[in-house]
Amino acid sequence: MIKNTSPPLGSEPPTIDGFTFVRPIGSGSTANVYLYRQLDRNRPVAVKVGNVARHPQASARIAHEAHILGLLPQHPHILPLLAMGTAGPGLNYLVFEYASGGNCHSLLRTRETSCADMLRLGVKLADALCAVHRAGIVHRDIKPGNVLITAAGEPMLADFGTACSVYGADDACYSIPWSAPESLAHRKPCEGTDMYSLAALLYALLAGASPFEYGYRPRSSAQLRSIILSQPVPPLNRPDVPEPVELLLRRAMAKNPSDRFPSMTDFALELRRADLLVSSKRTMLSPVAEAPTGMAISSPRSAVPPRGRSTTRPGRADRNRRSPWHKTPMAALSAIPLLLFLIVLAGTHTDSVQMPEPVHILDAEESNVQARMRIS
Repeated sequence: MIKNTSPPLGSEPPTIDGFTFVRPIGSGSTANVYLYRQLDRNRPVAVKVGNVARHPQASARIAHEAHILGLLPQHPHILPLLAMGTAGPGLNYLVFEYASGGNCHSLLRTRETSCADMLRLGVKLADALCAVHRAGIVHRDIKPGNVLITAAGEPMLADFGTACSVYGADDACYSIPWSAPESLAHRKPCEGTDMYSLAALLYALLAGASPFEYGYRPRSSAQLRSIILSQPVPPLNRPDVPEPVELLLRRAMAKNPSDRFPSMTDFALELRRADLLVSSKRTMLSPVAEAPTGMAISSPRSAVPPRGRSTTRPGRADRNRRSPWHKTPMAALSAIPLLLFLIVLAGTHTDSVQMPEPVHILDAEESNVQARMRIS
């Protein structure tokens, strides 16, 4: 894996009224992040401070991130902004809720993630990105280090410092291992750009490294960039991962954005469908029912079509329009209609996210979201 070359912390933590410095947390290209304790609430918080000594636009980027966050609705999987201020010339800061569980990067280093856990995390992050896109924003920097984990184990999408409007961007911002080909080619970002990066992150949770580092072992960033632009997504080689799950990740990482899912909403719905079927496989499927492709289920006999029943397959165009789960037979699906109905009834935050008014982040009301799923 190509080494992270982020610079070390380069400045002293500022003195902020009402907060006590505890320790450094980390640093990025334009800012340092520190752990403080908020005195009146007696709680830990993360304080992100722009560092103009390292980057001349650091202060402006902190202000830009605050503006972007003010446009977003509150969401259970977007890291909340609690306060903002200035501690001196060039020392703009943002105060965030502290996520004490680390980030997805630490998950890659410490343990292998199951398919079910990956899908549950993916559904939540895709849901958060649906809210971001509904607000007219593209994140542009989805990667393991920008997905934080709370003490309760919940993922939180963070770091909107390079986010921009879907209607245009004035510069290229990306982290090569997680970047879509259009970003590496300096083309305009779109919803599909975030979709690609999220799929790459979910792939990495299963593989232990970013997709093209895992499959091709590049020796430099330049070589990695060339591979991403020219080579296909490598196979996962995880027998426990159902084929339809791998197929939906590969589709979300198609070279051409038009070959990916039409929107983040569509990707989120497919992740939710996969999560439902994978999670219910052990308890809901009959032992004699055929499983979705790639799901091995013990059965005393093979599934054979009854005599006299037509086995004619649909045409190629029909198959291309279906989801990766179209091979799942009705015998398997018929065992879970009640569970599916209850999940749809509960809502998913996916199909509809209200556009927020441009109000201060501390006054924004959490959007109520409903979802409807249509299973073909």
